[in-house]
Amino acid sequence: MRVVLFFAGALCLAACSGDQDSTPGTASGGTGGTGTGGTGASVADSSFPSGGSGGTPQPCDAGFVLTPDPPTTGSVLRVAFTDSQPLTYVDVRVTGPSTPTVTGAGITTKAPWTWNWDVVGLGAGLHTFEFWAGEPQEKRASCVRMVADTGPAPDAGSGGSSGSGGGGGAGGHCCKIVGTQLKNPSPCGPSASSSPWQTLDNAGCNAAGCQKIWCPFEKCDAAKYPGGCPSGTEACFINDSFSSYEDACQSCCQGFGACWDPNLSMCRHPNECGKPLWQCPWQ
Repeated sequence: MRVVLFFAGALCLAACSGDQDSTPGTASGGTGGTGTGGTGASVADSSFPSGGSGGTPQPCDAGFVLTPDPPTTGSVLRVAFTDSQPLTYVDVRVTGPSTPTVTGAGITTKAPWTWNWDVVGLGAGLHTFEFWAGEPQEKRASCVRMVADTGPAPDAGSGGSSGSGGGGGAGGHCCKIVGTQLKNPSPCGPSASSSPWQTLDNAGCNAAGCQKIWCPFEKCDAAKYPGGCPSGTEACFINDSFSSYEDACQSCCQGFGACWDPNLSMCRHPNECGKPLWQCPWQ
């Protein structure tokens, strides 16, 4: 799953379904082996790797928090990663003996930045969770955990292939703002063939109640802003409190520290609102 988030780069306007506080904490302790035992140390400190149930210590880089920890096959795993810096194009990748479903579950919109994902369908065995960011993406951190077999995986919820206006979902039916419009058509749709753009035609959802939508944004002028732009709204994670596409995109854009230009109906660098359009992302 690729999520564009530049929070001053991608992406949740609000954390969803009771997950407002994603600050890393310390997990409860267990029975130690070679390592510190169970998950007795905060994963925010990679000098104290988790020791499973008496086997080889499992390394986990600073920034990761897994809930529950250790993960189990019979529950939804919440993976959170925290960094002091805003990052773009963030992603979590899972490797191991199973191929679980990974769904974005929101981010905080102020420092320290925390990105959340729900992972469903983990199989028993050793898995590696990797946090990637940037364009091109680079691996920034990893966390290794032994997944315990506690029974069948829970229902992953609605899913499906992506539409031009958002991520997977049952045709966008889970999102009440599907079908609503921006106040003005945007000159930049998801592609040249879909421009101009005004109506949200699809959205993705997860079991936690978050919705992923696509919002128009201006291409970053790298020569003018070599440090990047906070306007990448390719994937905005919102909760279900919004009643219009316009309000959701504006909130998402401003949450990144960018500027929503109502005349062009797009997210832009704070210095560019009110000025002529430079380029669409696909140009």
